[in-house]
Amino acid sequence: MGHNFYINVINQSNGLPINSGLTCYMHLYNSTGDHLVISETSTAENMFDYKFFVDGGNFTKGIYSAKFQCNNSAEGGPFEISFEANMYGIAPPEGIVLVFFSLGFLILVGTLISLLIYTLALFVEKDFNIKHLIFNVSAYLIIFAFYILEQEYLRHELISDILLIFLEVGSITNIIFPFIVFIISITIWKWQELEKW
Repeated sequence: MGHNFYINVINQSNGLPINSGLTCYMHLYNSTGDHLVISETSTAENMFDYKFFVDGGNFTKGIYSAKFQCNNSAEGGPFEISFEANMYGIAPPEGIVLVFFSLGFLILVGTLISLLIYTLALFVEKDFNIKHLIFNVSAYLIIFAFYILEQEYLRHELISDILLIFLEVGSITNIIFPFIVFIISITIWKWQELEKW
């Protein structure tokens, strides 16, 4: 998928957009300084947008620099931007979003490990019931909801990969294993009830 870069050229003396009589250039560089794209336009769109389209094949994960320069026969001016490309095509998260997901992730990991240990203890004590099964399934649904939120707001590669692992492992530790423990607990309880007769 490609990306459009838009620049606006403003007359410094009166603040009005310049939408004709200019030629604008764009040079795109990767983090090692290699020239990836050289583009030129002299047509303003939407009244004053000079547009440069860059094919998505030019981007991989990393830092990029785009240099723009517009001029006419009498004057001109340059400017430059730097940006980071990631696997999702958005800016990396920062601030409260990062703090929220980091804390949520740590709480989630601690809760899941505690719940697994608790389930194992109940299995050993033969005291696992439907309430405990619901807790385990609910924890799995919370992991899934956290993963959906992470994909929507954070899109952090490492956390995405770890959450996918938790979803895969959690299907065993929070769905399959507790369901088996529940069936075994019911079977033992029924067996004990029959022995009382």
